[in-house]
Amino acid sequence: MKSSKLLLWIMFAYCFITIFEIGLPAVIISGIALFMVLNYTLVRQTHLEEFNESQNNEALSDGVHNDTETLHKEEADF
Repeated sequence: MKSSKLLLWIMFAYCFITIFEIGLPAVIISGIALFMVLNYTLVRQTHLEEFNESQNNEALSDGVHNDTETLHKEEADF
């Protein structure tokens, strides 16, 4: 998330400078590029967090399940 904020400020500064140097078309193109980049980073970050949480939950439940299976097998061996 920190990289997204930094990127936002960099793109804002770039758009502000290009208003005076190049003109409105550059600002419009930069705005579209900014929207695309931020959308990609935020959506990607959200999906990564959801994926990591689901993997952690699966790993925890699998670990508990495997531990109980081993416990039952060990008890059955006696």
